[in-house]
Amino acid sequence: NISFLNVYLCGSYLCLASEYVDKKTNEIPVAQELLKSMNLKGMILTADALHCQTDTCEIIRKAKGHYVLTCKTNQKSLYQEIHSRMENNLRKVIKVDRGDRVFFLYYLPKSYNNLGFTGLTAFVMMFSFVRSSTATEHCFITSLKNDIEIIEAIEGRWGAESDLHKAKDAIMHEDDIRYTNVNAVHAMAYMNN
Repeated sequence: NISFLNVYLCGSYLCLASEYVDKKTNEIPVAQELLKSMNLKGMILTADALHCQTDTCEIIRKAKGHYVLTCKTNQKSLYQEIHSRMENNLRKVIKVDRGDRVFFLYYLPKSYNNLGFTGLTAFVMMFSFVRSSTATEHCFITSLKNDIEIIEAIEGRWGAESDLHKAKDAIMHEDDIRYTNVNAVHAMAYMNN
């Protein structure tokens, strides 16, 4: 199985990069090297929980970009910290209702130990009712300081799945095609993007 990491510009429907992920590694170092080569100034990067890494945050902030990264239970201490901060600071938690999604934002005090996440400013919990009448919880960390920017980044992050990957999977049937040559896969990924 040959994997690629895509960097997608939400709203513009543009895949900026598509990098091969060698089977001897995973997406994390590939993404970090790719981010180091990009102009991130003023950009807001979103990614799933795999990329919620201290080194990734440092790369993004050093390049003057911002991040909104998913945190899941596989990062137990961070996940518990988000829940603890929200529960113990209810008066400081900002609630924003967006219909089928409800957001809870907690801005960290300046004295907060950022747990190694450079530029960390807030924790976010989102409860989504999009696919079910039962709420699905999602947690995030961010370097942003603006409610609207945070919420729009979170809502926009599914663009890569619903726009790019859905088209590649449903229309081009990219996952059904098997290649034996890495160069052929690279060429087809660029053409499909």
